[in-house]
Amino acid sequence: MFGLAVKYVRLFTLSYFSLQFLVKFRINVNLMFLPCPIFFEYFLAYMLGIIEAGGRIFWIPLIFKAALFKLALLYI
Repeated sequence: MFGLAVKYVRLFTLSYFSLQFLVKFRINVNLMFLPCPIFFEYFLAYMLGIIEAGGRIFWIPLIFKAALFKLALLYI
């Protein structure tokens, strides 16, 4: 039970700081990713550990995450 609480506290702090980061750079990111503006946000969340494999909060299949990762690398 304690481990679950630690996991959600970590998730909350990471999501808070990543949202602060995304708000600052959202305009530039959306200009880079005009066809799919939320892809870069998913990529950042994946890199920051918010989206975990099989996570309950932001669950995205591994194949989709891999596709987002490859797509994001093309634009960086």
